[in-house]
Amino acid sequence: MESDEEENQPWIPIWQRPEWSDVTPLPQDDGPNPVVPIAYKDDFTHTMDLFRAVFHSQELSPRSLSLTSEAISLNPGNYTVTILYDKGNSNVGGKALVNTSANWCRDLIGISLRKPEETLSRTKWQ
Repeated sequence: MESDEEENQPWIPIWQRPEWSDVTPLPQDDGPNPVVPIAYKDDFTHTMDLFRAVFHSQELSPRSLSLTSEAISLNPGNYTVTILYDKGNSNVGGKALVNTSANWCRDLIGISLRKPEETLSRTKWQ
């Protein structure tokens, strides 16, 4: 549970936080002449530039887990971000965090799972 002091702190974009000062963002490369450039919001662009750098380095740490959580909140359909989140989840959080994810899945789909990997097969056939 967060303390009152933590709750009253202003939100700081992830790319402006001191713990990310050692990471050089990796911008998206659309080539020299993109056909239809997408006008992403600044928070999405900066977060994904950091994500690309972390993905390229394969960093699996608490801060990369935090970054992937923020990237997922900006685009839940990004499969690459989800893969790194799962790797970080297993590496950083260990079994307790994996069990938390399994409990969330169970609550979401309303059935009891013996193994988290059963989620796909259960949802696929129901």
